[in-house]
Amino acid sequence: MDFDNWMKAYSQDPFTSYLDFTAFRVDVYNTENAYIIEALIDHCQSNEYMVTVKEYELVIRLLTEKEQLERKIYFPIPIHTKTIQSTMNRDILEVKVFK
Repeated sequence: MDFDNWMKAYSQDPFTSYLDFTAFRVDVYNTENAYIIEALIDHCQSNEYMVTVKEYELVIRLLTEKEQLERKIYFPIPIHTKTIQSTMNRDILEVKVFK
């Protein structure tokens, strides 16, 4: 599956919308140099989240005193060998998976 078809399927998946409301919102973008994942994480400190990568999967976990939430983003290509960078700016966690 190419990335455009994958993005269309991801954005139309009702479970994705459900998780946007019950866990935390995640948006995925395709740019020339990277795939960008933005997670809207309210009032989260840098030591309260973890990003892990498996072959085709990126996992964002929130580990606060009140709750533990998780979102998994499955990619149509292997990402475990790609350069991955995450930054937190206010309430948005941005994860870049460089192409």
